[in-house]
Amino acid sequence: MAQIQPQREPTEEERYIHRKLIAQTMKTKIYKTWKEAIKARRWDLDRECYLDPKATSLWNHHQLMLKLS
Repeated sequence: MAQIQPQREPTEEERYIHRKLIAQTMKTKIYKTWKEAIKARRWDLDRECYLDPKATSLWNHHQLMLKLS
């Protein structure tokens, strides 16, 4: 009968590679979304934000600034 082995802690290098892979995946996903928005003319270059189909900004900049403060 096979014994159950406890899972070992990943090394620092393995954790680094995993974090790097996650960051690359997020970057790729964001880049694809951005490219699709440009192609569909939903990206406003002046305001640097996404637009809905009616060409209004998807977030209120004043509320965003208040949340960041």
